Amino acid sequence: MCLGTCQNKYLLSGHNSQKINLSYMATQICPKCKEDSFTWHMDEEESQLTIWGCYKCSYTALEDEKLERKCSNCHNKTEMRLKDEEGEYWWCSSCNRIIKDPKLQTD
Repeated sequence: MCLGTCQNKYLLSGHNSQKINLSYMATQICPKCKEDSFTWHMDEEESQLTIWGCYKCSYTALEDEKLERKCSNCHNKTEMRLKDEEGEYWWCSSCNRIIKDPKLQTD
């Protein structure tokens, strides 16, 4: 199941070449390095949060999907609160706007 903009690929499996549908999240612009290499995954054994990661610069951040909101810049409901080692901030996956709110920063 895909929760965002997904792309589908097919894998031929087994001796009878059974077709298996594989879905994965399309990449986004990384808030750190600005490359189109930021994607997410979920691992319920690791965290209840969505784990975002950049495969270019190795930046990682966590997202609580309950905190998604409408972006005041592009008006899409694609602004999410990400948390990393430096603190928390709002990031829109549609327009790539970042809002650093001092009230969200960790000590």
